[in-house]
Amino acid sequence: MKNDSLLATPSERLKIVIADLGLNPNSFAISLKYKSSTGIQDIIKARKKTAAGNPIGISKDLCKRITTHYPQYNPEWLMFGVGDRYISDSTDILKYQNHISELEEEMIKLKERLTNSEDLCTRQRKDIKRLEKQLAQLTEKESKPFGH
Repeated sequence: MKNDSLLATPSERLKIVIADLGLNPNSFAISLKYKSSTGIQDIIKARKKTAAGNPIGISKDLCKRITTHYPQYNPEWLMFGVGDRYISDSTDILKYQNHISELEEEMIKLKERLTNSEDLCTRQRKDIKRLEKQLAQLTEKESKPFGH
């Protein structure tokens, strides 16, 4: 089995899957029960970017759809470029499906942590603005001559 872990981008991995299946992006999207191929095209052409400026990756939903309709594909390879492209047997399929569930749970926890961190940053920004305002008021009071 060929190790395809060096394929770094989601775009490259998705192009390979589509070519493997002898499909084009539109027919691939239809096979996965999507109403349009826009999301697939966005990944292939790296049109949309994450907040960090990186191209969007293969989502949990897309990975699930691919592995549901085409169970020969390794979900870790699809999402992260890790390991082999194909799963060798049904035991591996079950193992990877369980692993996807674990990864989904971990992603939920990480999103919660990120939300909590963002909330903390928002509160700290408000505190900083409040303190800056207080400092400006104190500085203004200090600069006025005594008795005014």
